[in-house]
Amino acid sequence: MRSQAKIQAGIFAANNVLEVRGKASGGSISGATFSGFRVTLRWLTSYGVTLSEATTVVSSFSSSPSILRQGGVLTDGEYSYQTYGCTPTGPTITWTQDTEYPLFTVTVTGNSGVGFFEIPVWDEFILWNFIGYYVEVDGSDVTDYMNPSYAYGTDCALPVELTSFSASANRLGSQLAWSTATEKNNYGFDVERRSLGDAAAEWMRVGFVAGSGTKSTPTEYSYAEEGLAPGRYAYRIKQIDNDGTFTYSMTSEIEVGTAGKVLSLSDNYPNPFNPSTLIEFSLPSDGYATLKVFNAVGQEVASLFDGEAAAGRIIQGRFDAKALSTGLYFARLQFDGKTLIKKMTLLR
Repeated sequence: MRSQAKIQAGIFAANNVLEVRGKASGGSISGATFSGFRVTLRWLTSYGVTLSEATTVVSSFSSSPSILRQGGVLTDGEYSYQTYGCTPTGPTITWTQDTEYPLFTVTVTGNSGVGFFEIPVWDEFILWNFIGYYVEVDGSDVTDYMNPSYAYGTDCALPVELTSFSASANRLGSQLAWSTATEKNNYGFDVERRSLGDAAAEWMRVGFVAGSGTKSTPTEYSYAEEGLAPGRYAYRIKQIDNDGTFTYSMTSEIEVGTAGKVLSLSDNYPNPFNPSTLIEFSLPSDGYATLKVFNAVGQEVASLFDGEAAAGRIIQGRFDAKALSTGLYFARLQFDGKTLIKKMTLLR
């Protein structure tokens, strides 16, 4: 009979040994046959760690079963997975309700000190033929605990587990959103941006969002940026622990400032204004354009744009009238022999 039990990762100790335990419930089970099990460990691929073959914890068993790595490491990009299994060989454990029993240990090498492992229990792993993370006990029921478990030690703090990160464009701005499943000693997140239109452009810090310290429940975060020049950008977040260690997220790319390929001149905002206002325009094709401001008697008082512009982009000009008097002003866009005019009111 196959029943499911909680498989809980034990302490990830200072010598980088991960101990995996099983925990039964439902009363004492004296001398039950330990028919076999399969456990899959998950960790962030970016940690770059390697897991050894398993070492049986003989003290838990009446005899030592053969526990082997099953296949190689599987990776879905963000996470890596390694499965360990034990075939039925007849060893026994005297199970006691809510008592944990060591099953095996694994030595962890590479990137020492990261110290985060998880035993996932989600159904989608059926796609990889991971049909369960269970301990089989012949003729006995054991409870299925549908929560992942974590391994960490005093020198290996549980880091922040980032579960999602996305960026979206909003006219000439961006909106970022990300979430964490758990956090420990999370100081916060630097938000970094890089222009994709310049091969020499480097990542730059554009903002910071405070973390939640230590939490075992999911947390949602967001960050918005305005006033970007039209173009393509990449964003990432740099998660920083209280001790200064950090990890980068995946990147997300967006394009801001897109518009229809039409000749348009928007109403200025705000209007009336004092002392400055924004004016936007777009073009149907690439070419030379001018955006100028005139007073009520036709005198040019400001040149906001004079040069080549790309089609299908939001192009902004700011009119600063702090040196001008109250009255009517006119914004004039000229492109390819065509002219558009908007009326504006400066009100002191």
